[in-house]
Amino acid sequence: MTSNDNYVTIEIFNQGIQEIKNEISNLHSEIKDVKYENRLNSAKIDWLQHSIYWGFAVIAFVVAYVSLRPSRKEKSEKQKFTTAEQVQEIVDNAITRAFANLGKLS
Repeated sequence: MTSNDNYVTIEIFNQGIQEIKNEISNLHSEIKDVKYENRLNSAKIDWLQHSIYWGFAVIAFVVAYVSLRPSRKEKSEKQKFTTAEQVQEIVDNAITRAFANLGKLS
């Protein structure tokens, strides 16, 4: 209460100080809540970044695998191996030609 001559009494002063302390206490608790939410959001952002990076890595591996593997046509062309009979025929033809050329030289 104020006195009639406009002075602040000790009770009013103490009440005002108590209200200020209560406001400061409320601000401290709100600051703690904001810091906690900030840490949670930071952790969520980090997790999201790592997930995106791993997603890009997986996509890169898939693209590299698909682009570097041979096509089915190339596989079928590469799988045409020479058989033992074909090798024997090539050797026989080479020997026959060699003997034919040997007969011409003498």
